[in-house]
Amino acid sequence: MDRNKIAFGAMNVMVIGLLAVLLANLITIQLVYPNHKLTTADRTPVFMWIGMQSDFTLSLDDNKDFSSPVTAKVDGNSYAFPSELGIGTYYWKVESGPFSSGTGKFTVMSSVVVSRNESNLKNEGNVPLSVQAPSITGAFVLGVEESIDIGAEENVKAEQA
Repeated sequence: MDRNKIAFGAMNVMVIGLLAVLLANLITIQLVYPNHKLTTADRTPVFMWIGMQSDFTLSLDDNKDFSSPVTAKVDGNSYAFPSELGIGTYYWKVESGPFSSGTGKFTVMSSVVVSRNESNLKNEGNVPLSVQAPSITGAFVLGVEESIDIGAEENVKAEQA
């Protein structure tokens, strides 16, 4: 066998291999955000992925076996669910026809953030707070982004409700 035929055959194998890799990258779906094992306080993440297909189905579940998923039909490469996610660990995947992304996992954690400006107390976290103050009988719940006027010098106790 002459050297030209061997070189030409080797080049064909390389080109076919390169085309196979390019085709695999074109038809696969890659999850971008939330990235795998992310921990975030954002209860309204925008899900993003890379895929050349159209008409995707995004599935989200708090069970890794997707036994009770929430799904959304999406024409594009991003989606935000219309309501906030609860605190916890979630699994997600994107599918289009026979193609699937595999499974991503992320955790939404609670965030307790209280700001105080003179006599105003505001919940800037992502969970409701149980608040106690000497001037108030018992405790009350301060929702996310809610505020209340309270004595400027008063000691206040706030914790996740």
